[in-house]
Amino acid sequence: FILNDYAVKNRVPFLHAAVESLEGRLSFVVPFETPCLRCIYKALPPRREIPVLGATAGILGTMEAIEVIKFLTGIGNTLKGRMAIFNFKTWDVRIIYMERDPHCDICGMPR
Repeated sequence: FILNDYAVKNRVPFLHAAVESLEGRLSFVVPFETPCLRCIYKALPPRREIPVLGATAGILGTMEAIEVIKFLTGIGNTLKGRMAIFNFKTWDVRIIYMERDPHCDICGMPR
């Protein structure tokens, strides 16, 4: 949560991507406009070894680059307020809508 907390405090938008095996998640966080990571993930998961297929991480990295370009140029819709979940085993893609937690310790109170 270090990057999240810093970005929210300083009002810096950032991308969040996570990879596990053949699954990837991507979301775009805009402080005080979209949910922050503490709104989405209430607590850190227990530490464990996580299998990662390098190609999956590469695909998510490319998608992050596309999101940044879209944000900076204003072309297309970004994932603000949404999370894309990619299952590369089945090629399923889900987009989930997320809301800010009004009681979030980091972004819930107006600043």
